[in-house]
Amino acid sequence: MQGQTIAVTVEDGKVYAFDDTCTHKQCSLAGGEVEDGAVICPCHFAAFDIATGAVRTGPAETALRCYRAELADGALIVEVPE
Repeated sequence: MQGQTIAVTVEDGKVYAFDDTCTHKQCSLAGGEVEDGAVICPCHFAAFDIATGAVRTGPAETALRCYRAELADGALIVEVPE
């Protein structure tokens, strides 16, 4: 998926990867906070579950895409379907 930006975070030792673009107003989620398993959009405070992408708090209505991710031998591996 060329041109797609993916945000990555680690919580409780597990790696999570998800689309970096908020589904509400297309703000970057990379600058958002991660709290209690959710990434908070810095623009309008929509919250998305980092494991499933589900919307936890609006104004967003559409979930994020999430990707399988892991650290292996010091390298970050993110599986992005074509």
